[in-house]
This record gives sequence, structure tokens and C-alpha cells, in this order.
Amino acid sequence: MSEIGRNDPCPCNSGKKYKKCCLLKVDQMKQDALELRKTFQDQMDKEWDSWFEKDQAQGRENMKNSTTNPEPVAPAAVGVIDPHGTSLLYGDEL
Repeated sequence: MSEIGRNDPCPCNSGKKYKKCCLLKVDQMKQDALELRKTFQDQMDKEWDSWFEKDQAQGRENMKNSTTNPEPVAPAAVGVIDPHGTSLLYGDEL
């Protein structure tokens, strides 16, 4: 389907040219959709910021209320298969 030209007959069968009939309505609908999208995006950004701030505040509060220091976590054992594929090498053997 080809695009309707400004000087083509309006597809609504009004007998007018598209530019004098429905073109303005279509342009207005596009503008309204863009404004609605921006409003929605702005609202989502505010919601995200609010949620993030609450989450950060809760994390800080949890850290303040913590009475114990976390245990240090030992690094996981690192191993690789030797080039011959016969054994697993760990730490100092690498």
C-alpha cells in the first residue's frame, strides 16, 4: 500500500483533498501520541527514581542496624584442567 499524498483525494471519501480533510487530524493524533508517550516516560522516570531512593534508604538503614560485621568470604577455589586433560590444577599449581 502506498502512502497517501497531500493532494490525493482523502480516503474518507469526503471528496476533499487529503491536506484539507484528514491530514490535520492525523497530524494531531501523532502529536497527541508523542505527548502521551513523553508524559508516560516522565511518570515512569519519577517512579523509578522514587523506588531507587527508597531502596537505597532501606539499605543504609539496614547497614546502620546491623550489629555484626559480615564474615569475610574466602575466594572460590580456582581450578583448570591441565593441557593434557589428565588432572585438575589448583591455586599454586597453576
